[in-house]
Amino acid sequence: MLAVLPFLAGCDLTAQQMPPSHPYFVFFAPDSAALDGTGRTIVADAAAYAKVYPLAPVAVTGYGDPAVGAADAARMARLRADALVKELTADGVDARRIAVRPPAVGADVASSQAARRGDIIVGLLP
Repeated sequence: MLAVLPFLAGCDLTAQQMPPSHPYFVFFAPDSAALDGTGRTIVADAAAYAKVYPLAPVAVTGYGDPAVGAADAARMARLRADALVKELTADGVDARRIAVRPPAVGADVASSQAARRGDIIVGLLP
């Protein structure tokens, strides 16, 4: 353990490098993966936060409404995640930092509004 201390002394692992996780929630219109003005603003806010913390990972999850069937819900969830990734990269986030998590469809989606969202988490996942 003590052998690591000299190495760590040269490392300044500050909050500047790794923030606490910060979630951003984007809501889409029913049956849509298009970002509206509010959605683009939220993504821009997430991108700005990610730029302040360039070592922080960025995770994206798209959601789909299970009421339309599992396959269609998964497809919509992927399209929503793709829209978020595209906007994040357009706003200057390096695509290599972005991890797309599996589509969220099913019992964990509590309402039809929750099923129309996409999540962006900047920082370590909780």
